[in-house]
Amino acid sequence: MKPEIAEIWALALESGLYEQGKGHLVLHHPSSGPPKYCCLGVLCDLANKAGVKTPFGAAQENALPGLGGWNFGTNGANLPDCVTEWAGMDSASGDFGPGSIDSLMIHNDNGDSFPEIAAIIREHVEEL
Repeated sequence: MKPEIAEIWALALESGLYEQGKGHLVLHHPSSGPPKYCCLGVLCDLANKAGVKTPFGAAQENALPGLGGWNFGTNGANLPDCVTEWAGMDSASGDFGPGSIDSLMIHNDNGDSFPEIAAIIREHVEEL
């Protein structure tokens, strides 16, 4: 992945500006407070702010019926192609490690904190 984007992403994960969620790039239930982001959803938000044309918009505009999540043009868990390409990543789930058997999505959904995931991004930037 592009090292400069990896660092911006890691800093965003460490910033405390994003509440962590699981299972979808972004979950938003207006009655339960602010949106919750998977680590990959944070990258989608950064791409959107950088001008990448993702289907990211108002929560209700892109909500997945029955799932309460935003889909960014994907199944709701993986990065859309436009974000994967923008970041220079090899996979839509943040695969890394020998044989790409590990992923950032797995670490996020298994309970690793955003600062822990930021450390993984920095350590494995060349593999992502």
